[in-house]
Amino acid sequence: MSQSLRRARLVSLHRHRVLYGLDGAALYFSYGANLNRAHMRQRCPTAEPVGRANLVGFRLVLRRYADVEPDRAGLVPGVVWRIRRADEAALDQYEGFPIVYGKEHHTVTLLHGEQACVMLYRMVHGATAPPPVGYLESVRQGYADFGIPAGTLDAAVDRAWRPLLRRFAHLPRHTG
Repeated sequence: MSQSLRRARLVSLHRHRVLYGLDGAALYFSYGANLNRAHMRQRCPTAEPVGRANLVGFRLVLRRYADVEPDRAGLVPGVVWRIRRADEAALDQYEGFPIVYGKEHHTVTLLHGEQACVMLYRMVHGATAPPPVGYLESVRQGYADFGIPAGTLDAAVDRAWRPLLRRFAHLPRHTG
């Protein structure tokens, strides 16, 4: 087990409460806007990236903002962060917890094969919808920051736009 994971090991799990290790740190998995290093540094100045990881059995979806949903064949790339209580409070505010996003605990697999129990945010309600442009640019920057291939994000964007494109497919196209 790596030193970062050992220091941040969770003692046990509860439904909506993040439990901290003896060193006062917990593990958080980001898969959307919180991949962006610069934005995370502003929101959570004491958060430290542990490394890239994959959430297996889920797929990335966009409900204006990033979310994950169960999918047996799915895999969501992201980053595990070592966070402190103040970081969690800042994330709660940013994510609109508990109204917009709830908290769940899941196991992720880091790139070197080690598994870690992490907290992540999942939307409470929401329908698939395209994201705002600035939001999508921030997420893309986060993918680039950590060298994550954009295929998963691109697929989520395609799924978010597909219903709108079908809805307006019958309209004549403006050829300007």
